[in-house]
Amino acid sequence: MISLVARRWNKFDQGFPSFGGLFFYINRAVMCGCWLSLFYLSALILDAQPVSKGSGQGLPDIQPIDQEQGQALIERFRRQRLQGDFIFKFNLEHLPYRGAEKRYHGMLMGTWNEDGPLNRMVLWPEGKSRVFEVGLLIQGGEQPAVWKVDAQGQKVAIDTEQLVQPLLDDFIYTPFDILMPFVFWQDFQYEGSRRVRSRRAHLFRMYPPEAFKQAYPGVNCVRLKLDARYNALLGAEVLDDIDARLRVFTVVSFEKVDAQYIVKVIDLIDKISRDKTRMEVVSAAVNVRIPPDMFDPDALEPVIPDVSAYRFESL
Repeated sequence: MISLVARRWNKFDQGFPSFGGLFFYINRAVMCGCWLSLFYLSALILDAQPVSKGSGQGLPDIQPIDQEQGQALIERFRRQRLQGDFIFKFNLEHLPYRGAEKRYHGMLMGTWNEDGPLNRMVLWPEGKSRVFEVGLLIQGGEQPAVWKVDAQGQKVAIDTEQLVQPLLDDFIYTPFDILMPFVFWQDFQYEGSRRVRSRRAHLFRMYPPEAFKQAYPGVNCVRLKLDARYNALLGAEVLDDIDARLRVFTVVSFEKVDAQYIVKVIDLIDKISRDKTRMEVVSAAVNVRIPPDMFDPDALEPVIPDVSAYRFESL
């Protein structure tokens, strides 16, 4: 079974185009855009709600919903957002099944516009005194877009059909993981309800559009797990056509900051290599106002933004 899954993942991976001429695709050692997106970091900017820490025993049974109710739930989830803009400072840790661990620091800035969430992310190596290494500008929503800049100031717009190259050498996060485009895929099926890490959850199979299927034939769907009470994202799984899990994304914990709940720890696991990357938010400033020019693609520069004027809460 493992070899079969590996072959299917390889087929998926081979579907990823090579852009040797583009600065971020020079080779795998160079940062590019890829699936895990650290950030979901897109930060994954989940407009999360409180999550209990109980064992789940004694919780009432989950009431199933129909497809129409599922549509309403998905639409509500897509519209969720934090109050105001936000800035997260985070650590990114790569924990390979074999080999040395690697660590980066990062910053994620977020706002919203008429198209959906808009995020700017910066990464630099641990112990390198905030030496800029890579920056991303990520427009989420139904018409996603990604721009990237490297330490030499080279900028490029990343084709949203080509988002599966790792952001950092040896890491498994990619722009796909940041954008989470599957949240906006229109073809979905309500799979049922069950407990997920002691939470009551509704599960949905999100099926990709035809263009994505052609680009990445190894992916059958993404299983989305939404908290049944708070409609917060608990996790997602990329599945192949025999339901083998290729990648698993798990929201490990939330934290309350200024009366709003944000994601604190997120794990991404590649089930084939068994490598894991963990993103942990270490401080946050929420309900702030960030100047619009910080999210202008034309102004994207290889610098770490100065955010000293904002009040951060340590997590």
